[in-house]
Amino acid sequence: MDTEQQAIENPQQQLPANNSGTAQEISHKSRLIAFLLCTFAGYVGAHNFYVGRIRRGIIQLLLIVSSFIVYFCSLLYLVLSNVDNPDAADAVFVGVFISLIPIMATAIWIFVDWIMILAGAFKDKQKRPLKNWSVND
Repeated sequence: MDTEQQAIENPQQQLPANNSGTAQEISHKSRLIAFLLCTFAGYVGAHNFYVGRIRRGIIQLLLIVSSFIVYFCSLLYLVLSNVDNPDAADAVFVGVFISLIPIMATAIWIFVDWIMILAGAFKDKQKRPLKNWSVND
């Protein structure tokens, strides 16, 4: 029986010793829940809040909120400015482009987290890897 299967059957069990010779504990958080949260609510950092990485979740949430604020402010500027003003369209284009930068950065971050969860390398607040797919732990 492999180590990961033993850890699933007995969540209190530890992984074998790592390179430093100390045993590595397994997180009690569900890998399935973290995967689903990352897939469907990753932009608001839900998977990071779930595993206790509050600072990372807040950073992801702030990136998305700030990008929407910039986006809506640029649209509001277009609505409130003179329609004949060619500078208004340029300002809106720049505002929309700037708002896409944090969205794309967050998308890449979420994709990396998603891959790490699938690979079993994603860790909780105590630096313990999420290995168990079961939800009842």
